[in-house]
Amino acid sequence: MARYANTSLDRGMAILEALASSAGPQTLTEVSDAVGLARSTTFRLLAVLKGLGFVHKNPDNGLYSLGFKAYRLGQTSRVVELLVREAQPFIQSLAHETGLTSYIASLEGPQVLICDFVEPPGGLKLPFEVGMRLDAHANAAGKALFAAHREDEIAPYFRTHAPRRYTRHTHSSYDALRRDLRETTVKGYAVERGEMRADLEAVAITVASTLDRTILAIATVGKIEADGSPAFLRRVEHMRRAVNNLYKFRMMED
Repeated sequence: MARYANTSLDRGMAILEALASSAGPQTLTEVSDAVGLARSTTFRLLAVLKGLGFVHKNPDNGLYSLGFKAYRLGQTSRVVELLVREAQPFIQSLAHETGLTSYIASLEGPQVLICDFVEPPGGLKLPFEVGMRLDAHANAAGKALFAAHREDEIAPYFRTHAPRRYTRHTHSSYDALRRDLRETTVKGYAVERGEMRADLEAVAITVASTLDRTILAIATVGKIEADGSPAFLRRVEHMRRAVNNLYKFRMMED
């Protein structure tokens, strides 16, 4: 069988493998040392991989980590699986404390993957299952995760195609979605009011991970009271407490 060699592809894969196996984000020097390439060569390859979405460069500190399109690579998948497993008891408590069906989801490009959910007695039965993918722009968890990323990471998903319209409440243009995401960033939570289904409302907040980027969010599903009302604030407080308790648990485990 003929063997086709591609030096750039080999080197690019080596860089992705180095980032996937690292304990955390890496400097340019650390990446170049790990793959045995000159800094200039490594920098050029990282720039290409970043442009393709396989590598993320933190604009604040210049550190490199895996990007959206590399989520299926081993290290990030293991982080997601570990976080979901550790979050399960906290999602259980949240659902039973609030009486609201609660779920946890991860971001995969322009979609969210439903990782786990809890339906307490009397809670709303969800119209989706674990493992199902939903368009992030019309989903509370998806919008919370979108808002946690830079605009230049999200915009390419909608550069050639407008967000899919599900109901009259769905953002049907990227400009409208962008305004919603900016409000989400300011408020610290995302709200979904009939955007995926007319009868579905949800609130979502993000979950911290060991990576330098946010990859998970939790959401509670059920009728939303007016923003700022006592009932709404209690709901958000329950969710933040669940995330904080998970964070404290993870710190003790580490």
